Amino acid sequence: MNFGNFLKKLQSQPEDIRKIIFWIIIIIVSLFLGFLWVKNFQTKLKHFQEQGFIEELSPPSFEEEFKSFPQPEVGESLKELEEIIEEAKTK
Repeated sequence: MNFGNFLKKLQSQPEDIRKIIFWIIIIIVSLFLGFLWVKNFQTKLKHFQEQGFIEELSPPSFEEEFKSFPQPEVGESLKELEEIIEEAKTK
């Protein structure tokens, strides 16, 4: 049986049968492509985990970030403020 005869035989079937055959073919192709996608995803996930990428993403701690901000010296500022207050009282 060659492909041309198969198509003519398929075309001569009622529309309901042709729709059923069409959807069966669509489902089979979809399952096959889904299987390939899952296998490819598993391979990529395994390769991703092997690279140790997750450990490299560890963000810096808040303590390290806080230390990088400029820290005002409260003692000197307080002394300057007291001096300004004393000068204001004497005037």
